[in-house]
Amino acid sequence: MHTPPAKSRTLLGRTPTEWLSSLPVFTLLLLTLIIGTGEMVHGQLLKFGESMFGDQKAQVQYFMLRGEVSKPTCTPTTDIDAEVQRQMSAPATNDDIDNLFGETQKDPEALRRSLEESNKICQFKQDMYNRIQAHQTPQVK
Repeated sequence: MHTPPAKSRTLLGRTPTEWLSSLPVFTLLLLTLIIGTGEMVHGQLLKFGESMFGDQKAQVQYFMLRGEVSKPTCTPTTDIDAEVQRQMSAPATNDDIDNLFGETQKDPEALRRSLEESNKICQFKQDMYNRIQAHQTPQVK
């Protein structure tokens, strides 16, 4: 004669052992879904901020406006010729790092090109700082 199995406690048709074995998998799947959706929402919010606050003509992007901008510490040299003369007449240093490759001659044209490029970079940094400051509004912060 066949006896029916003893009725165990079930919750929604599953035993506690079945629940415990499938709960971690379900939790991982749910967590993956939430993290993936959060990343997608973050990307869409960044696009929205870019369309509202970014300015392509001034080359100011939304991510630049979100943080505190530090003022550039450089100052462009107005008289490059005088700076070249000053550095050419400066005495050589006895620093081991400076003399790593032996004695070198100072090239005034290379120095001039270096100062001109430094001025361009410094001017760009200051222009970008001013553009970002002009575009930062209380709504962005």
